[in-house]
Amino acid sequence: MKKLLFIGLCLGFIFAAAETASAQFCRPNVNQVAIFNDWRFEGACKILNPGEYRTPQSMGMPNDSITSIIVGANVQVELCADNDFQGVCQTFGSNNDFLGNTRVGNDNVSSLRIFPKGNAGGNQNPQGASTGTSPLCRPNVNQIAIFNDSQFGGACKILNQGDFRTPQSMGMPNDSISSIIVGANVQVELCADNDFQGACQTFGSDNNFLGNTRVGNDNVSSLRIFRKGSAAGNPNPVPAPVAQRPAPPPPANLPPPTDEMLYPFKARANVTNCTPNPGWAKCIQLADPTIRIMATKAVSQSAMNGVANVYAEMLRRLNPRYPKNKLDTFIVHMTNAEPWSELINLAPIGMAYPQSPYDSSGDFLRGYGNPDNLWITEQMICKQGVKTRNDKKPNSDNEYRSFDQVVHEFGHSLHSNLLTDQLVNSTFKFMTMTPLESFPYRIQQWFRVPNLDQVPISPKEDAFMKGFFSARASFSCDGYRP
Repeated sequence: MKKLLFIGLCLGFIFAAAETASAQFCRPNVNQVAIFNDWRFEGACKILNPGEYRTPQSMGMPNDSITSIIVGANVQVELCADNDFQGVCQTFGSNNDFLGNTRVGNDNVSSLRIFPKGNAGGNQNPQGASTGTSPLCRPNVNQIAIFNDSQFGGACKILNQGDFRTPQSMGMPNDSISSIIVGANVQVELCADNDFQGACQTFGSDNNFLGNTRVGNDNVSSLRIFRKGSAAGNPNPVPAPVAQRPAPPPPANLPPPTDEMLYPFKARANVTNCTPNPGWAKCIQLADPTIRIMATKAVSQSAMNGVANVYAEMLRRLNPRYPKNKLDTFIVHMTNAEPWSELINLAPIGMAYPQSPYDSSGDFLRGYGNPDNLWITEQMICKQGVKTRNDKKPNSDNEYRSFDQVVHEFGHSLHSNLLTDQLVNSTFKFMTMTPLESFPYRIQQWFRVPNLDQVPISPKEDAFMKGFFSARASFSCDGYRP
C-alpha cells in the first residue's frame, strides 16, 4: 500500500493515513472517470471521457500504476489487467479509493473502457463454462461465477441459468463457496442444503464474502440462477424430491449484511436539540441510545450532524447481544482548534487532562474515550493536518483524516461499556499497539477510517469483529461544510 504511515497513539498522537492533496485537480463530470496513481484519489491523475483505452499509453498513465478511481454518475468503467481488455477485468459503477481490495487489484490496470450506465461493458459473447483460478472466471451478463475463496479467489466455476440441486451439478465440492460474481441480467438463490432446502438467500449483485450473509460461508449445497424480474427457480421446474421450505427471515433489528458507502454529512441526523452543560454552546441528542453531542461555538453544525450519523450507523450495526442502552446518558464533547488556555477550564476536558503533568502537551492533546464521555475535535474530521500541532512546530502534523478519531475514541468507549479488559487483552493485537489500543484500531479497520484492510488480522480477532458488528461500512467526507 502506498503512502500508509503508522504513527503511535500517545497523548493524542492519532494513527492516520498520510496523503498529499491532489484530488482537486482531477474532478470528473458525470460522464467522465478520473484515475489516480495513489490510494484515496491522490497522486498523479488523469480525467478520461467515454471510450476504449487499450493500452496504458492511451490512458496517459504508466502501466500498472492505477490505485484509485472516481466514476461519474452517468457512466461505469471496466478495468482490465492486460492490454486490449484481457486478463482479469472488473466493472465499477462508483468510486473506489483502493483497488487493492478488488478483483483487478492495485497497480495492475493496463486497459480500460468507459461506457454509459445501462450498457453492458466487456465481451458480449457468452463464455463457455470454465474452472480454474479467478482470472478464468468472468461471467457474462447472463451468468454467474462461484469461487471457493473470498474476494473472488481460488477455484471457480461459471454457471448458466438453471437449477443446480447438488454440489456435483455445480462442479464444486460441497460447502466450498465463499464469494460470487453475478451477471447484470440475472440473480441467484443460494441454499445451504441440497434441493434448495435449509437457509436460502437471493443475490442480485456480487458478494465478496458470504460469511457476512444469512446463507453463510462454505455452506452452499444448491443454487438456482434466473433472470432479474422473474420468480426464483426454473419457470418450468422439475418437482423437488422434498418440498421447498421458505427461507428464514433475517435476524430482527439487524441491517442487511452489506458493505455500504455512507454519506454522514448529506443525510440529516435523527436528533433533537438539548440543553448543553455549562461552558458548552450547542447540544443535540440521539434517540436510541440517548447520546448527547455537546460542542463549543467553534464547531460547525455540519460536523455535529456528521458525527451523529456516524455513531448512529455504528450502533445500528452493533450485534443486539451487546446492549447499546448501556450508552444512555453518554456525552460526546466536540471542540475545534481552541487553544488549551480556553479548554483547560472547560469540564470535563480540563479535569481529564489537568495542567500538571500535561501543561507542556496540552495543545497536542485532542481526544479521549472514557466510559461516560469522549472528546473529539473537528480539526481531525475530514482534514489534512492538525492546526494546534502545526502551530507548535517542529511538532507538525500533516496527516489526512476522515473520521479516524471519531471512530477511534468511540471504540475506547464501546470497550469500557460493553467488554471486559480480560477479553480485550486476550483477543486483540494490532501491529505493535497494546491490546487496549488495538481494539479501537480494529474498529477503525472495520469501518475503513482509514482503509487498513492490508493490516493482517488474526482469526480470533476476525471472528470477534464479525460477531460484534453485523456489517461493515465506509464513511464519505462528501457534503462536509465546515
